[in-house]
Amino acid sequence: VNKLDYLIDQGKAKEMKIVLNPSPYDGNIERCDLRKVDLFFVNEVEAGQITGKQTAEEMLWIMREMYPEAGIVLTLGEKGAYYSDRNVIYFQEAVKANAVDTTAAGDTFTGFFLASYIQDQSGKRALMRAATASAMAVERYGAAVSIPYKNEVEVRLERIE
Repeated sequence: VNKLDYLIDQGKAKEMKIVLNPSPYDGNIERCDLRKVDLFFVNEVEAGQITGKQTAEEMLWIMREMYPEAGIVLTLGEKGAYYSDRNVIYFQEAVKANAVDTTAAGDTFTGFFLASYIQDQSGKRALMRAATASAMAVERYGAAVSIPYKNEVEVRLERIE
């Protein structure tokens, strides 16, 4: 029995929202019923493996066709990120930063996006908050210690907006 498929099934049975970051992408993921996923978090490599496409725009459109009920966050590193669901597509440029250490950038982005998304903020707002927090993290050395506090991100957002 595929453990990931089991977890997805059990979560759905309990009416939980399923968020999947298919990293590393492998045969276990291919054996799962990904139509049960509510939100995908993918980078260009994973989205390319899922769709067989080369460009971010192609990947996003194919994933939307494959999983029309799911939200999709496609991260592009320093080029920005997309959020898409059946109704909208948003693109967020990366927030300018003086990067010194990229160690926690992806995890910070994911955490801040999900925190905003769970609070029913729009995909657009969640992307902006995540991009801002990630930019702040790369301006600091270290992993967990580089992740900004929520209030720090709010102050930076006020300056940007």
